[in-house]
Amino acid sequence: MASPLLALRPPLAAPDCRTYPCHEECCLLGADVYPHERERMLRDGVATEDEFAGPYDDNDEREVLFRTGLGPRGCVFLMPTRGCRLHVAGYKPEVCRLAPRDAAERDEMRADGILPCHASWKYDR
Repeated sequence: MASPLLALRPPLAAPDCRTYPCHEECCLLGADVYPHERERMLRDGVATEDEFAGPYDDNDEREVLFRTGLGPRGCVFLMPTRGCRLHVAGYKPEVCRLAPRDAAERDEMRADGILPCHASWKYDR
């Protein structure tokens, strides 16, 4: 088992969401999006208001967030074969880059089956 300290360090290498064979499990529940990210996506025509839920209060971080909407396969931004329409267009939400934020969140995500790629992450020693 990896050191708990390693779990808090950002990985040097992690699988690409467009190539890792997880069947988009990390996108089943939708992703949190900060208001400024959502506004930029709306302004630039990358997304529509109907593709978001919220706003809602994130009690853990004491922030107001939006969540990407859900469709039959999960997040409405999932592309038909693999990957995320936002990532490909250069609008990857911050939460997608930062999650999991700590060991507790990592363990919660793994228990929910939405972080199967974690075992493949490579950390600096």
